[in-house]
Amino acid sequence: MVKKIMFLFLIACFSLSACSTLEIALDQTPTPTTQPTDVSPTSTPTLSPTASAPGPTFSNFLFYRTNLRPANCGNTYQKIFPARILQVHARWDYANMHAGLTIRREWYNDGNLWARYDEPWDFVKYGAEGSIDDVPIFDFDKGLPPGDYELRLYINDQPQFTPESKVGFVVDKDWSLEMMSPNQQLTAIISMPVKIMIREASGTKWELVKAHEISSLAWFEDSKHILYADTDRSQVQGCAPMGIRYTLWVIDAATAQQRQFGSDNENLHAPLLSSDEKYIAALSGSGFGDACVVDLKPVFIELGDAYQETRRLRLQDFAGIPTTSADSVVYPANDGVWKDDTHFEIGLNWTCAPDNNPSGTYLFDLTTQQATRTGDLPQP
Repeated sequence: MVKKIMFLFLIACFSLSACSTLEIALDQTPTPTTQPTDVSPTSTPTLSPTASAPGPTFSNFLFYRTNLRPANCGNTYQKIFPARILQVHARWDYANMHAGLTIRREWYNDGNLWARYDEPWDFVKYGAEGSIDDVPIFDFDKGLPPGDYELRLYINDQPQFTPESKVGFVVDKDWSLEMMSPNQQLTAIISMPVKIMIREASGTKWELVKAHEISSLAWFEDSKHILYADTDRSQVQGCAPMGIRYTLWVIDAATAQQRQFGSDNENLHAPLLSSDEKYIAALSGSGFGDACVVDLKPVFIELGDAYQETRRLRLQDFAGIPTTSADSVVYPANDGVWKDDTHFEIGLNWTCAPDNNPSGTYLFDLTTQQATRTGDLPQP
């Protein structure tokens, strides 16, 4: 049975005042929380633009998930988000705006209207030009439903898009906030994102474990044990991932007894369980990079009885990994995927490599301990 591993990047904007100003509400049309403020014409122009002046416009649309790093670290913009993500933010530029305009936002999921919000342009807050970055779409109860999302914006009923210039993002379909055990008797639930709850078929529910930030979870075939990864960001300083601590655990759903794979310093995370449950493919390291150094490597953990580690395979244990310059370091370009019980494919990249950079996708045979290049890395 092929196991599903969930990668969850849960976010929140509870401390951001912006979330209360331009917040998207579900299945209703919210009343604006900020009313236009009457000010003198010298500070807030209220006249419409003249015929010769350019009209108000929106442009340069981007989407991002709320950053768990400090606010001054910026945002990571993307087009595809993990399934059941709780919230996605939109960002766009605006110009030639003035008081008295009405803004309409329509969110579509797979072509169906999902939410609509109308409000007056807050000139006092935003002014005539700048960037909007405080507009979220969310579902804090179950996460955003999977699908193809589109944002349609209007200024005084004038669309800021064309059929050829649709803007939006995709929420992946391969993950669920809840995962049922193989025997269908128990359901593991990741809750906001610091704990795992267990619910029986009868409806009885209890807290299994508390953590810092649960980023992945999978049931073992016995329907008793769960594999999960935890992320501790409490020691991170600044924008780099230095100080981040990942830990990888197996826990008994009935007794809550758990055991850690490796040590805190190994930073094991992003686990992928083979379908026969004999191996865990994971990443080791914080992901910090500086010059020719990247603290990230793929590892393979072989499991024995009671899901205990019996062997660890690292890159140096495989033949077929090219050697480049002395300063070059190889690191994973993605999380990888199991092709079958003993073959794992992952993208590898090299830092500070010469012109003959061997970066590409590599297939790892865990039986023969041979790595074979299978293709080029996707273009960014």
